[in-house]
Amino acid sequence: MGSRGSSALALVPSSFALVLIAVVVLLAGCGAAEDGRSVGRSVEGTIVPRTGGTHGHEPLSHAQMEAVLEVAGWPEEARSQALRVAGCESAWNPGIRGDAGEWGLFQIHPSHRWRFQSLFGELADPLSPVQNAVVARQIWADEAWDPWTCQPDPRY
Repeated sequence: MGSRGSSALALVPSSFALVLIAVVVLLAGCGAAEDGRSVGRSVEGTIVPRTGGTHGHEPLSHAQMEAVLEVAGWPEEARSQALRVAGCESAWNPGIRGDAGEWGLFQIHPSHRWRFQSLFGELADPLSPVQNAVVARQIWADEAWDPWTCQPDPRY
């Protein structure tokens, strides 16, 4: 039963725990991808972001992106498609801003700001990799890949 040795995260609100986990994951995995590919490259080669303006952020590595998708609750069977869409949309750079004001890894349109606020309250940050991936998962669950300019290869 309840002992002092129980997990500290059990006492923290879930949105704050997600942000905390994301920070730990990102700090632990900074640098080049483990498989030797350059940061910001997809499995099949160079990804060119469709937008400009990185706001000082560096692209995430493949391992970091996989960790973000896992923490954000993406189903395992959809993660390869999510990696491709995020790679095309942002080159895995969480600081990318689109011409129409889209944010982050999945280039979430400002019309979805309410989703960030609903899920994360005053801690809402559309440029947070995990928050962006959580909202993208919610949009994907509601509308499939239709809202994104970049589409996954239907073979995967």
